Amino acid sequence: MAAPNTRTLLMILLMTWFGLLAAPAAATAPEYSIKAAYLYKFASFIEWPEGIFPHADSPLVIGVVGDDELADELSRVVVGQQVNGHPVQTRALQAGDPLTGVNILFIGNVENELLAKTLAQAKEHAVLTVTGSEERYAQGSMINLMVVENKVRFEVSLQPVEEAHLKISARMLSAALSVVRSPR
Repeated sequence: MAAPNTRTLLMILLMTWFGLLAAPAAATAPEYSIKAAYLYKFASFIEWPEGIFPHADSPLVIGVVGDDELADELSRVVVGQQVNGHPVQTRALQAGDPLTGVNILFIGNVENELLAKTLAQAKEHAVLTVTGSEERYAQGSMINLMVVENKVRFEVSLQPVEEAHLKISARMLSAALSVVRSPR
């Protein structure tokens, strides 16, 4: 029997990774642990515009606003990790904090007015925005994490992704529960 090619192995690995993360949340880990793993893994499938990272070894920063428990878990998940040569760091933020240097931002429980300001601010910095509720996703975030049939899944809205000059790998899009091409 012939050995599988590299592309086949990558696809199997990708499907396994996202399949494991989509396992029932209650049976494998608390929901926030799975969401933290998703936030870290998303970084591998995003292409940022030229110049976002000043140096080849500049950190990739994942910020969290409005969800201290997730920020704490994410800090544990990324210890010692790298994505494409960039050491991964986390930053717990308060609503209204500057987003300079943040590459991925999870927006948890913040007031709607602050949500709108945070999303607008993120657009200025080519930040991948992730939310955890349908309502917030509808207001313009790029990715929404949700629990469907006791599994953490995600959906993607391409318009804000394109407006921020980000690119999401087709492999990640194929693992999404849904991909919305135009505004809701």
